[in-house]
Formats: sequence, structure tokens, C-alpha cells
Amino acid sequence: MLDERPEADRRETESVRHEADRTKADAAALLLLKTRLKGFTDLATAGAVVTEIHRFFTKHPEYLNAANAAFLEKYPGDFRDKVCFDHDNTAKWASLAELKRDADLLHVAEVGVTDSSSVPARMLFEEADHLHRVYRGLDQDHRDRVRLPLNRASWPNFGREWDYVHVSLYSHAERVHWLIRIARSVWGEMKWPFESVELFQASESTMMVDLLHALEEFRQLLRTKFP
Repeated sequence: MLDERPEADRRETESVRHEADRTKADAAALLLLKTRLKGFTDLATAGAVVTEIHRFFTKHPEYLNAANAAFLEKYPGDFRDKVCFDHDNTAKWASLAELKRDADLLHVAEVGVTDSSSVPARMLFEEADHLHRVYRGLDQDHRDRVRLPLNRASWPNFGREWDYVHVSLYSHAERVHWLIRIARSVWGEMKWPFESVELFQASESTMMVDLLHALEEFRQLLRTKFP
């Protein structure tokens, strides 16, 4: 019988090469969007590129990671409409310079850089690490104002005056909720118990000290689940 392994190896090599070429093309497409965005001088026009970035990740959800997901949550698909029709409120939490900085973090992972099984762990760890650093800084600088970081009463209603602390609390509370949703999904797929994860119990009544402890515990837990 002829050895079929060479043919199988050839097909596998071609498949890997094709996937690598596709990833390079997608990375170039995303880079083009980022480059176009950098050339704009007003937030409303740049908002049109945000819509295209959403379309890109809708078409290629396999490239979602912590940084890309955070961008999409911070700048929603209707971001341009918010800038055009609710400019005063939008300007309180978004600026052209900040949009460009955030867009710089968007990236497409190269094929072969990491094993697929490590993607959930890396994504969750990066997000938990980022949140821990942000909340630790808020606690050090504004402790009296951030005692209840997930509570809606910690920031004003839309239409009221907002400042940096309000925007940080609001945007990062949304990211905490996103982290918990994704992590619970991973835990469910792996059939791990939810009860032992302190972060999953977070609510509007969670104190800052407890949230910091839960995020640190979660990082340590990820290291044991994904060594």
C-alpha cells in the first residue's frame, strides 16, 4: 500500500499556508481602517470608520480578543450617530485623540502564535489584569468616590455633568460585566463549578476592596485552570 502520509502532510501544509495568507489579508484590511481613522480631524467623520470596524469584526469574529472587544464595547456601532446627534454628552467620554489611541490597540493575531486552547485564558487574563490595574488606580486616587464601582449611583444620569471618574467607573463597570459573561460561558463549557469564583458574585453592592480581591483571585484561578 502506498504511504498516504506525504499527501496528507502536503494538504495540511497548504491549509496552514492558506490560513496564514488569509490572516495577513485580514490584518492588512484592519490596518487600512486604522490608518484611515488616523487621518481624520473631526470625531464625526472618524465615527464612520468605527462603523466599518464593527462590520469587520462581525465578519471575522474569530479575531475578537480582550483589546478588540473592549474597543467595540466602548465605541458602539452607532457611535457616529451619537457624535452627530448627542455631541455634548458623547464628548464627555470620547475624544478624537482617545479614539485614535484606542484604535491603535486593535490587532489580528497571527496564525501559529498561540495554541487555540490558550486563547480564552489569555483573553480573560488580559482583561482581568487591565481591570485590576484601573480599579487599583481609581481606589488610590479617588477612594471616597469609588467605594461602589459597579453601582449605577456612582455616576450621574446621561445629560448631567460627567468627569473622568464618572466615565472610568461607567465604562469599566461595563467591561466587568462583559468579563463575567464570557468567563461564565467558558466555565459552563468546561463544566467547572461557578460557586467557587468570587468574581461571578459581583453586583451593584460590591465594594471596591472586594472587587479588587475578586479580580486578583480570578487571575490566580486562571493560572491553575490554564497552566
